Amino acid sequence: MTRTSTCVYHFLVLSWYIFLNYHISQKGRNTQMSKVFQNGGQWKYLTLLNLHTFILPFSLVEVILRPHCYPLKKNGLTLLAAASLAYICRVLWIYSETGTWVYPVFAKLSPVGLAAFFSLSYIFIASIYLLGEKLNHCQWGEMRQPKKKK
Repeated sequence: MTRTSTCVYHFLVLSWYIFLNYHISQKGRNTQMSKVFQNGGQWKYLTLLNLHTFILPFSLVEVILRPHCYPLKKNGLTLLAAASLAYICRVLWIYSETGTWVYPVFAKLSPVGLAAFFSLSYIFIASIYLLGEKLNHCQWGEMRQPKKKK
């Protein structure tokens, strides 16, 4: 992909996400339509509509088609941890506001179980990140970001 097509792709994805946030927030105002969003609240549909569960196959295809420049492992895993922490905060905030878990399985877990689940989720995500880096290295060779000159 060229830089222009990558920018267009990211713009379209962001536009879709903004549209979904706006559309779902408008649906919640209508009491008759809000029954559609029962059992988990309206936010769980963002997960389904954005198809985040399909990211792994698309990422694997992208590794084959296009080389990536990965940052240092320390920086990449730190950014991944920050994004994971932000997502966990968002899930907990939604629970504190609505009293309903975004994912119903969380209602069955104790606080220690939730902490273990989130920790194991990060380990799983970090493993996928490292696997992607390894596959990229096998497919395209060493691709590091150039160091900045002082």
